[in-house]
Amino acid sequence: MILKQKIFCSKTYVLLILQFFIMFIYTNGLVECSDAYEYPCAPWILAFYFSSAYVILINSFLVIYYFSDAPFMQYYNIYKIIRYGRTMYAVANIVAVCVQAFGFMVVSFLLSIICLFGRIDFTCGWGKLLHTIALTNGIESFQIYMDISYESMKQFTALELVGLTIVIGTLVFSFVGLLMYIISLYFSRVAASIIAVIMATMAFMTEEAIPIVARPLSYVSPISWLHVARIKMKVMGVYVLPPLWYIIIFLIVGISLCISLILYKSRTVEFEFYKED
Repeated sequence: MILKQKIFCSKTYVLLILQFFIMFIYTNGLVECSDAYEYPCAPWILAFYFSSAYVILINSFLVIYYFSDAPFMQYYNIYKIIRYGRTMYAVANIVAVCVQAFGFMVVSFLLSIICLFGRIDFTCGWGKLLHTIALTNGIESFQIYMDISYESMKQFTALELVGLTIVIGTLVFSFVGLLMYIISLYFSRVAASIIAVIMATMAFMTEEAIPIVARPLSYVSPISWLHVARIKMKVMGVYVLPPLWYIIIFLIVGISLCISLILYKSRTVEFEFYKED
């Protein structure tokens, strides 16, 4: 019931429209390139979608907006808390945050296919068009705002990199949502939003920084890990992202810690309900 309410709400519909608009802008260059070369495009561009610092920043703001109602104390939830109890209500919200994060990534993947409708080559590989762009100046010629890296194509198969992008994206956005949840419980919703915005801004700065500066920043900037194509890749001789094992362990431990603190605080916190649709 709680999950259904969170998914089928006005925020979700607004988010879908904004996601589609952003994806349309960032795939337009690929559409033009596909038409010019007369090659269809493999449906795996999500692997490179988060290669832009601006895409990471904008999508982070969308997720912050999506979870800005944490700790989910709207007046219409009073009876749900009474019905389920404090702990089960918190568990339901934790599950909802994680499902929403996964849904955000899946929708991004589906929208990337929709925006390339009519020009899709359903292959398990990277396809001729993406290889051509990676090995030529196609990015500059058609104003493609993605870093389609041949080095990443050599490191990962298309299915591996897209799957990894969805998994890490889900973990990152779950961590952001649960962190906002716990901060809003211990402090306030405003504090939660401010911390999340700082995290998003830090990810943008990490993406734009020179490699020798970006590397240490990336170890404490989880949102920057959305640029999954950079894993195992050197820029100017420097690995700009932490190793995959570090990313996975950090996010799992961080999510687990947030869940523990949420469940503990939910038992004793004095709820302050507010009016919001």
